[in-house]
Amino acid sequence: APSPDAPADVGGTEAQGAIPTAERPVATPPIPPGAGPGAATERGASGDRLMRFSPRPVPDAPRDRILHAAQRILEQQGRVDVPLTEIAERAGVAPSELDWHFAAKEDLINELLRVVTRRAARVTREALKRVEREADAAGRPPALRAIVEAFCVPYFDPENGPTLARLILRHQRRPTPWSASVVSDELDELAQAFLRALGKAAPHLSAD
Repeated sequence: APSPDAPADVGGTEAQGAIPTAERPVATPPIPPGAGPGAATERGASGDRLMRFSPRPVPDAPRDRILHAAQRILEQQGRVDVPLTEIAERAGVAPSELDWHFAAKEDLINELLRVVTRRAARVTREALKRVEREADAAGRPPALRAIVEAFCVPYFDPENGPTLARLILRHQRRPTPWSASVVSDELDELAQAFLRALGKAAPHLSAD
């Protein structure tokens, strides 16, 4: 197991600048409403439905505060390259309590990946269901654009999107058995749902 205070690169230096950070404005695409907790919709000047995400409160449970603190550091710095003691200080917990929940920094990052992907999957699943319900009600296949927009919903959440993008990028570049298991458990079923929806929207295209 890695040393608790060993730097844990998330994303790598070559990823810097490629993923939006918390300080950068996040574009909001016209997407279907109903994207789950923390989201709301309103109409812009063009009449498109726009997604707005309400801020999530800082959690009360120590373990959740540790994950929240690690996510904020990742968003602001692009990597969790600080000692666990600094994460503990930001979370407002004693270092011994952080060690009790997470024996090593990699354990903390892996759990953050699980939490972020599960949240993203819930939001995306609800967006896709809304697209399919509206298409069924209209007696037509779902629109290709609406499906793509539903897929992009979680990446435009300013509190979750940057972390999701960085952790998925990290997994793609340096997969581990644990990260592969998380991605499979949380996202594989959702990916199949999107493939089925795309098949309805564009039946003339090959599945390959």
